[in-house]
Amino acid sequence: GARACRARCDREAQLHSTIFATEAGLAEAAADARDAALQTLANEVRDAAVSQVRRLDDFGEIGSVVAACRAHGAADATGTALEEIRLEAQRRAADLAHARVRAATSSQITDDELRRALKPKQWFAPLRDVLKALTDAKAARVDGAAFDDLARLAVSGVVAQLSEAQRRLAAFKAPPLELQLFAVAHLLVLREKVAPLGARLGPGVVAKKRPEKRAGVLGRLFGRRQASEQLDDARAIDAKKQLEDALRSACARVVALAHRALAGPYVDALRSMRDALPPGVAAADAAPAQLRACKGAPWAQPEALAGAARAAADAAPATDEALRRTCHAFLEQASTRRALLRPARQKALKTLDSYVAMCAALLPFDRVPSTEFEAFRAALADAEAAPEP
Repeated sequence: GARACRARCDREAQLHSTIFATEAGLAEAAADARDAALQTLANEVRDAAVSQVRRLDDFGEIGSVVAACRAHGAADATGTALEEIRLEAQRRAADLAHARVRAATSSQITDDELRRALKPKQWFAPLRDVLKALTDAKAARVDGAAFDDLARLAVSGVVAQLSEAQRRLAAFKAPPLELQLFAVAHLLVLREKVAPLGARLGPGVVAKKRPEKRAGVLGRLFGRRQASEQLDDARAIDAKKQLEDALRSACARVVALAHRALAGPYVDALRSMRDALPPGVAAADAAPAQLRACKGAPWAQPEALAGAARAAADAAPATDEALRRTCHAFLEQASTRRALLRPARQKALKTLDSYVAMCAALLPFDRVPSTEFEAFRAALADAEAAPEP
């Protein structure tokens, strides 16, 4: 019975050593108190609760041991000590998770780790570590406000780390579309994995750093925080808004990049037209004199406009296929990929409409490259109906 109890207390003893360890190691007095208390508890519960102890998965289930002790007439002090262990285990589990989250969201990631994380289907280390810390904290029955604060800190920290990772990867000349898909993929995983844990991520005041020193001994076993001890560096965090804003922004940039890849030749000519006209004046509304001034520019020559239309139409199928394959490499859900590429195609068609209007204003009717326009529309329609790569 004693061996079974001590075996089940092994994880708790490791937690105790982690919390109370000093630079010189575990204080002898604390170690002696812990070992003596564990032995005393083992002796007291071995007869009354050994079967429950054998099945004990974590200290969140210590209540079953307490009930068994009382049912067999064990001293009330035993039940009280076990309840104190349970509460202190939850507090220390929160502290350990907090420390792990802080380490994951504040550590400097090496360049090699960043490059590996950019590869499709790879985990970003801070995301992986905070999800493990949150999952372990939930399993240890850390709940309520403490778990909410922990989740806010974790989510906010990962969002910040992803932003910093994108900045550094851009300096390594990483492809812009892959940078944004990297962010989208990890932000989606963060949202989907944290949601089932039930944490409230809305506005709250969270301590960025927890106190790491404890004083005294709780009963015969574990340390208790001093009553005057306070969390430091408190700040307001709305992790839900940070996550949603970052995800929305990354998705918008993916759409913008995909649109630019599809309709680039149109965009360049339309920008030249916009720069040549007064602010706010569209090609269809321009005065004859303004149009005559535009027609003399190199970009407005029939050959240049027809060449841009032909280039866009010829490249559209391959460009869309490349976009689809890149999205498929980073994003697991087909619905997510469609949600990003469909608006990009729609924007490209709107850009085409503007280009058609510009050509109608600048070119004779028989010089408008209608065939190329229809080819571009058909390419995007085919892409929309194409099966997944």
